[in-house]
Amino acid sequence: MGFKLLINRDKCIGCHSCTVACKLEHNLPPYPSSPPEPEPKGPAFIRVKQEEPGRFSHIVCRHCERAPCIEECPTGALVKGPWGMTQVLKERCVGCGVCIKVCPFEAPQLLPDGTIGLCDLCLPLRDEGLLPACQSACPAGCIEIKGL
Repeated sequence: MGFKLLINRDKCIGCHSCTVACKLEHNLPPYPSSPPEPEPKGPAFIRVKQEEPGRFSHIVCRHCERAPCIEECPTGALVKGPWGMTQVLKERCVGCGVCIKVCPFEAPQLLPDGTIGLCDLCLPLRDEGLLPACQSACPAGCIEIKGL
């Protein structure tokens, strides 16, 4: 059984609440500013991109069945986790960036510690019976995790 992150683009209002919640949950800098910037800066495991006025897309790991990042990682730092999610083994990651180059979705992010990070579907929160941070924060209700 696996999980998928589903995003209804027609409902997205481009508020970046998902990005800010992700950054806070994963302690990713720079931290939200006051007043908030129009678009959060720095690494985030889900990012919102405006395609045209009123139309947004999301840059997030798709946890591909045959993930090019896993296939091309020279150190074996990217693996399939127990729920079919692509995961980074931090102890193996050298931050070479190969995964960033081969990912068609621009999902892997270089972190301040020099390693790579990806969306983990907030597995620690889900283990506690909670929703992922991005889903909880979305005022439009356009983000949902589905079990397969």
